[in-house]
Amino acid sequence: RFRFARTQPRSPAASQTGPVLPATKHAGSRRAILGCSRNWLQNRRLAIFPFRLFLGAYAVSYNSRIIREQIRMTETAFVSVEEQLLANRFIDDGYITTPADDRAGLDRIQRRAAELAADFLQLPQPNDPRDLLDNIHDRVAVADLNALRMHVITGLNAEPWLRPTYFRLARSTIETIVGNELCMQRRVNLSIQLPGDDSSLLATHSDVWSGDSPFEVVVWVPLVDVRGTKEMYLLSPSLNGEMQDRMASLRSAEELYRTIEPHVTFIDIPYGH
Repeated sequence: RFRFARTQPRSPAASQTGPVLPATKHAGSRRAILGCSRNWLQNRRLAIFPFRLFLGAYAVSYNSRIIREQIRMTETAFVSVEEQLLANRFIDDGYITTPADDRAGLDRIQRRAAELAADFLQLPQPNDPRDLLDNIHDRVAVADLNALRMHVITGLNAEPWLRPTYFRLARSTIETIVGNELCMQRRVNLSIQLPGDDSSLLATHSDVWSGDSPFEVVVWVPLVDVRGTKEMYLLSPSLNGEMQDRMASLRSAEELYRTIEPHVTFIDIPYGH
Protein backbone atom coordinates (compact mmCIF):
# COMPACT_ATOMS: atom_id res chain seq x y z
CA ARG A 1 0.00 0.00 0.00
CA PHE A 2 0.99 3.63 -0.34
CA ARG A 3 0.94 6.12 2.49
CA PHE A 4 2.27 9.56 3.25
CA ALA A 5 4.58 10.03 6.21
CA ARG A 6 6.79 12.71 7.59
CA THR A 7 10.37 11.58 7.93
CA GLN A 8 10.79 13.98 10.88
CA PRO A 9 7.97 15.65 12.80
CA ARG A 10 7.76 19.38 13.45
CA SER A 11 7.94 18.62 17.15
CA PRO A 12 7.32 15.62 19.38
CA ALA A 13 3.77 16.82 20.01
CA ALA A 14 3.10 17.26 16.31
CA SER A 15 4.20 13.79 15.20
CA GLN A 16 1.56 12.11 13.12
CA THR A 17 1.05 10.04 10.00
CA GLY A 18 -0.48 11.63 6.95
CA PRO A 19 -3.48 10.37 5.00
CA VAL A 20 -3.47 6.71 4.01
CA LEU A 21 -4.17 5.96 0.37
CA PRO A 22 -6.09 2.83 -0.68
CA ALA A 23 -4.05 -0.37 -0.40
CA THR A 24 -2.98 -2.03 -3.63
CA LYS A 25 -3.98 -5.60 -4.45
CA HIS A 26 -1.87 -8.25 -2.69
CA ALA A 27 0.22 -5.55 -1.03
CA GLY A 28 0.21 -7.35 2.30
CA SER A 29 2.60 -5.63 4.69
CA ARG A 30 4.87 -4.28 1.95
CA ARG A 31 4.85 -0.49 1.94
CA ALA A 32 6.09 2.13 -0.45
CA ILE A 33 6.67 5.25 1.61
CA LEU A 34 6.20 8.69 0.16
CA GLY A 35 8.10 10.96 2.52
CA CYS A 36 9.56 14.42 2.79
CA SER A 37 12.68 14.80 0.68
CA ARG A 38 14.73 15.92 3.70
CA ASN A 39 12.48 16.61 6.67
CA TRP A 40 9.17 18.25 7.34
CA LEU A 41 10.65 21.54 8.52
CA GLN A 42 12.89 21.74 5.50
CA ASN A 43 10.74 20.47 2.70
CA ARG A 44 6.99 20.22 2.98
CA ARG A 45 6.66 18.96 -0.57
CA LEU A 46 6.31 15.20 -0.65
CA ALA A 47 8.86 13.33 -2.74
CA ILE A 48 9.05 9.69 -3.66
CA PHE A 49 11.75 7.59 -2.01
CA PRO A 50 13.22 4.69 -4.02
CA PHE A 51 11.46 1.39 -3.42
CA ARG A 52 10.87 -2.01 -4.94
CA LEU A 53 7.68 -3.99 -4.98
CA PHE A 54 8.00 -7.60 -6.20
CA LEU A 55 5.10 -9.78 -5.12
CA GLY A 56 5.40 -13.13 -6.91
CA ALA A 57 3.08 -13.36 -9.88
CA TYR A 58 1.82 -9.87 -9.11
CA ALA A 59 5.02 -8.10 -10.14
CA VAL A 60 3.79 -4.52 -10.22
CA SER A 61 4.93 -2.30 -13.00
CA TYR A 62 5.27 0.67 -10.73
CA ASN A 63 7.33 3.10 -12.83
CA SER A 64 4.25 4.41 -14.59
CA ARG A 65 2.44 4.44 -11.26
CA ILE A 66 5.18 6.64 -9.76
CA ILE A 67 4.93 9.04 -12.67
CA ARG A 68 1.16 9.27 -12.30
CA GLU A 69 1.55 9.79 -8.56
CA GLN A 70 4.09 12.58 -9.08
CA ILE A 71 1.72 14.31 -11.47
CA ARG A 72 -1.14 13.91 -9.00
CA MET A 73 0.97 15.31 -6.18
CA THR A 74 2.02 18.31 -8.28
CA GLU A 75 -1.58 19.06 -9.14
CA THR A 76 -2.71 18.80 -5.53
CA ALA A 77 0.30 20.30 -3.73
CA PHE A 78 -0.51 22.00 -0.45
CA VAL A 79 2.41 24.46 -0.70
CA SER A 80 3.39 26.76 -3.52
CA VAL A 81 6.77 26.75 -5.26
CA GLU A 82 7.64 29.99 -3.45
CA GLU A 83 6.84 28.45 -0.06
CA GLN A 84 8.92 25.41 -0.91
CA LEU A 85 11.92 27.55 -1.86
CA LEU A 86 11.54 29.58 1.33
CA ALA A 87 11.55 26.44 3.48
CA ASN A 88 14.58 25.07 1.66
CA ARG A 89 16.46 28.34 2.13
CA PHE A 90 15.71 28.34 5.85
CA ILE A 91 17.16 24.87 6.31
CA ASP A 92 20.18 25.46 4.07
CA ASP A 93 21.15 28.90 5.45
CA GLY A 94 19.75 28.73 8.96
CA TYR A 95 17.91 32.04 8.63
CA ILE A 96 15.56 34.01 6.39
CA THR A 97 15.25 37.77 5.94
CA THR A 98 11.83 38.81 4.68
CA PRO A 99 9.77 42.02 4.51
CA ALA A 100 7.42 42.44 7.45
CA ASP A 101 3.90 41.21 6.73
CA ASP A 102 2.43 44.05 8.80
CA ARG A 103 4.47 47.21 8.20
CA ALA A 104 1.97 49.38 10.10
CA GLY A 105 2.32 47.03 13.08
CA LEU A 106 6.12 47.27 12.92
CA ASP A 107 5.94 51.06 12.82
CA ARG A 108 3.66 50.97 15.85
CA ILE A 109 6.17 48.89 17.81
CA GLN A 110 9.02 51.18 16.77
CA ARG A 111 7.04 54.28 17.74
CA ARG A 112 6.12 52.87 21.16
CA ALA A 113 9.74 51.86 21.84
CA ALA A 114 10.90 55.36 20.95
CA GLU A 115 8.23 56.92 23.19
CA LEU A 116 9.34 54.77 26.11
CA ALA A 117 13.00 55.62 25.50
CA ALA A 118 12.17 59.33 25.37
CA ASP A 119 10.20 58.99 28.60
CA PHE A 120 13.17 57.37 30.36
CA LEU A 121 15.57 60.01 29.05
CA GLN A 122 13.14 62.84 29.88
CA LEU A 123 13.01 63.99 26.27
CA PRO A 124 10.05 65.32 24.27
CA GLN A 125 8.05 62.71 22.42
CA PRO A 126 9.93 62.08 19.16
CA ASN A 127 8.61 63.19 15.77
CA ASP A 128 11.01 60.74 14.12
CA PRO A 129 11.12 57.50 16.15
CA ARG A 130 13.78 55.90 13.96
CA ASP A 131 16.12 58.87 14.32
CA LEU A 132 15.85 58.76 18.11
CA LEU A 133 16.53 55.02 18.26
CA ASP A 134 19.32 55.18 15.68
CA ASN A 135 21.14 57.87 17.65
CA ILE A 136 20.32 56.73 21.16
CA HIS A 137 24.05 56.46 21.89
CA ASP A 138 24.22 60.28 21.86
CA ARG A 139 21.65 60.49 24.66
CA VAL A 140 22.41 57.67 27.10
CA ALA A 141 25.52 56.69 29.02
CA VAL A 142 26.68 53.08 29.05
CA ALA A 143 26.08 52.97 32.81
CA ASP A 144 22.38 53.76 32.24
CA LEU A 145 21.90 51.51 29.25
CA ASN A 146 20.46 48.48 31.04
CA ALA A 147 18.01 50.62 32.99
CA LEU A 148 16.84 52.14 29.70
CA ARG A 149 16.54 48.70 28.14
CA MET A 150 14.45 47.35 31.02
CA HIS A 151 12.20 50.42 30.95
CA VAL A 152 11.46 49.89 27.26
CA ILE A 153 11.00 46.11 27.66
CA THR A 154 8.58 46.59 30.57
CA GLY A 155 6.58 49.22 28.72
CA LEU A 156 6.35 47.22 25.50
CA ASN A 157 5.25 44.04 27.25
CA ALA A 158 2.57 45.97 29.12
CA GLU A 159 0.81 46.66 25.82
CA PRO A 160 -1.89 44.04 25.18
CA TRP A 161 -1.50 44.45 21.42
CA LEU A 162 2.25 43.76 21.36
CA ARG A 163 2.40 39.94 21.10
CA PRO A 164 -0.27 39.50 18.40
CA THR A 165 1.24 42.41 16.48
CA TYR A 166 4.72 40.95 16.75
CA PHE A 167 3.46 37.60 15.50
CA ARG A 168 1.74 39.24 12.53
CA LEU A 169 5.07 40.72 11.42
CA ALA A 170 6.26 37.29 10.29
CA ARG A 171 3.13 35.17 10.33
CA SER A 172 3.25 34.00 6.70
CA THR A 173 6.91 33.01 6.97
CA ILE A 174 6.51 31.23 10.30
CA GLU A 175 3.52 29.25 9.10
CA THR A 176 5.38 28.28 5.93
CA ILE A 177 8.49 26.93 7.62
CA VAL A 178 6.97 25.66 10.90
CA GLY A 179 3.21 25.30 10.52
CA ASN A 180 0.29 26.85 12.36
CA GLU A 181 0.30 24.73 15.54
CA LEU A 182 2.34 27.22 17.53
CA CYS A 183 3.11 28.56 20.96
CA MET A 184 4.86 31.86 21.63
CA GLN A 185 6.94 33.05 24.55
CA ARG A 186 5.16 35.44 26.88
CA ARG A 187 7.55 38.38 26.78
CA VAL A 188 9.36 40.12 23.98
CA ASN A 189 13.00 40.93 24.68
CA LEU A 190 15.13 43.86 23.52
CA SER A 191 18.83 44.18 22.75
CA ILE A 192 20.54 47.57 22.48
CA GLN A 193 24.06 47.84 21.11
CA LEU A 194 26.01 51.09 21.48
CA PRO A 195 29.09 51.91 19.38
CA GLY A 196 32.26 50.88 21.19
CA ASP A 197 30.35 49.29 24.09
CA ASP A 198 31.68 45.81 24.79
CA SER A 199 29.57 45.44 27.93
CA SER A 200 26.35 44.84 25.96
CA LEU A 201 27.68 42.27 23.53
CA LEU A 202 26.28 38.77 23.70
CA ALA A 203 28.82 35.97 23.67
CA THR A 204 28.61 33.33 20.97
CA HIS A 205 25.78 31.02 21.96
CA SER A 206 22.93 28.79 20.89
CA ASP A 207 19.56 29.26 22.57
CA VAL A 208 19.21 25.52 23.15
CA TRP A 209 22.14 25.71 25.57
CA SER A 210 19.81 27.61 27.91
CA GLY A 211 17.04 25.04 27.64
CA ASP A 212 15.12 26.48 24.68
CA SER A 213 13.44 24.01 22.37
CA PRO A 214 15.45 22.85 19.34
CA PHE A 215 12.18 23.06 17.39
CA GLU A 216 11.71 26.79 17.93
CA VAL A 217 12.14 29.57 15.40
CA VAL A 218 13.50 32.91 16.68
CA VAL A 219 12.11 36.10 15.15
CA TRP A 220 14.46 39.07 15.40
CA VAL A 221 12.95 42.42 14.36
CA PRO A 222 15.32 45.40 13.98
CA LEU A 223 13.87 48.80 14.91
CA VAL A 224 16.53 50.58 12.82
CA ASP A 225 18.60 49.70 9.75
CA VAL A 226 21.07 46.97 10.71
CA ARG A 227 24.40 47.09 8.92
CA GLY A 228 28.11 47.07 9.67
CA THR A 229 28.84 46.73 13.39
CA LYS A 230 25.10 46.58 14.14
CA GLU A 231 24.81 43.21 12.44
CA MET A 232 24.35 39.87 14.16
CA TYR A 233 26.08 36.75 12.90
CA LEU A 234 25.20 33.10 12.48
CA LEU A 235 27.12 29.94 11.74
CA SER A 236 25.71 27.97 8.83
CA PRO A 237 23.89 24.69 9.60
CA SER A 238 26.45 22.81 7.51
CA LEU A 239 29.18 23.74 10.03
CA ASN A 240 27.09 23.98 13.17
CA GLY A 241 27.08 20.26 13.90
CA GLU A 242 30.86 20.03 13.55
CA MET A 243 31.38 22.94 15.96
CA GLN A 244 28.90 21.51 18.48
CA ASP A 245 30.88 18.27 18.51
CA ARG A 246 34.04 20.22 19.36
CA MET A 247 32.53 22.15 22.26
CA ALA A 248 34.13 19.98 24.93
CA SER A 249 37.61 20.90 23.68
CA LEU A 250 36.97 24.66 23.75
CA ARG A 251 37.57 26.54 26.98
CA SER A 252 35.40 29.63 26.51
CA ALA A 253 32.86 31.38 24.31
CA GLU A 254 35.65 33.65 23.09
CA GLU A 255 37.70 30.66 21.94
CA LEU A 256 34.60 29.32 20.23
CA TYR A 257 34.12 32.62 18.40
CA ARG A 258 37.76 32.71 17.26
CA THR A 259 37.28 29.18 15.89
CA ILE A 260 34.14 29.98 13.91
CA GLU A 261 34.93 33.61 13.01
CA PRO A 262 36.20 32.85 9.47
CA HIS A 263 32.97 30.97 8.73
CA VAL A 264 30.19 33.10 10.24
CA THR A 265 27.70 35.11 8.19
CA PHE A 266 26.94 38.68 9.22
CA ILE A 267 23.36 39.61 8.35
CA ASP A 268 22.50 43.01 6.91
CA ILE A 269 18.82 43.80 7.64
CA PRO A 270 17.11 47.03 6.55
CA TYR A 271 14.30 48.37 8.69
CA GLY A 272 11.00 46.96 7.56
CA HIS A 273 12.26 43.35 7.58
